[in-house]
Amino acid sequence: MGELYKRGKGVTLCCVILGDTHKNSKGVGQNFSKAAEFYKKDCDDDISKSCGNLGAMYEHGLGVKKDINKAVKYYAKACGIRVQEECENHARLKK
Repeated sequence: MGELYKRGKGVTLCCVILGDTHKNSKGVGQNFSKAAEFYKKDCDDDISKSCGNLGAMYEHGLGVKKDINKAVKYYAKACGIRVQEECENHARLKK
């Protein structure tokens, strides 16, 4: 099971957990670009938390080049999966 988490495959929500670990420097060195990579994998599988986290990373330029259009895109995807907070973030950036 540890190997599945390490590779970021095969377990629902594993990438959001790994992304949080790298973003928040829990047991590993802080690595925003690695966190974004893991969030992207889960967002591609419609894991809303990862889509919202990825939107925030693009909004603030953490581990990725700051890109408000991409932030809006990922917040919108999370919103479409029914995450109210991400709907609010999406609406805030669309102004």
